[in-house]
Amino acid sequence: MMDNVRDHMVSVHSENKRRALTEVWSSDSTTMAPILLAAALSILLHTAGAFRYYAENNADIECPISEAKPDLNIEKFMGLWYIMEYQYPKEMGLADLSCLSFKFSEDPKGIMGNFSFRFPPTHGHFYHIPTLSEVVADGQDGLWLTMFKGVNLLTAIVDTDYDNWAVFVQCMQEGGKNRFLSTRIMSRQPSLAPEQALLAKETIKAGDMEGDYKYKIDQENC
Repeated sequence: MMDNVRDHMVSVHSENKRRALTEVWSSDSTTMAPILLAAALSILLHTAGAFRYYAENNADIECPISEAKPDLNIEKFMGLWYIMEYQYPKEMGLADLSCLSFKFSEDPKGIMGNFSFRFPPTHGHFYHIPTLSEVVADGQDGLWLTMFKGVNLLTAIVDTDYDNWAVFVQCMQEGGKNRFLSTRIMSRQPSLAPEQALLAKETIKAGDMEGDYKYKIDQENC
């Protein structure tokens, strides 16, 4: 199955790149000026201390994704998800950001994901970065392909109860290999009840998808 996914990732790379170039960035309800766009991109991806959302992965750990949640109901999964924790297989330098979240919606072109964060974390601006994903194949609604800044990404919605928590695992294609990028614990609310957090962590451990380096995300005052 992973060989088929890898072949498909290569085939959609050019088309996704074209789509990505047409996306519009926005802050709050207004369009960001070009200078602010450049600043946001620099903050997120290029400065030495930036949050490495899709960083180069030198851990060289094989992608742990074998399958996604069976019979995922995409319609129920859409909407706002707060990122409570990132887990990485290697130590990452993270900037002082807060309020990281995804808001998913269905679109004729695929699944739109609005990635949001606040910088500076307490009284800063909210920045929004659109992404576009496509379902890998019929019957695999929990496996998505995304192209971001020239990188092919495979995301698996490993499990979710739709109303409280979800576990994402993401891999990236480098050098013809699918490498483990990160695992995320997501929540419908800015906080996650202990029993729900335990379910998410048990799901991660059971699937051998745990990253050694864990980073909590500040969701207060979001």
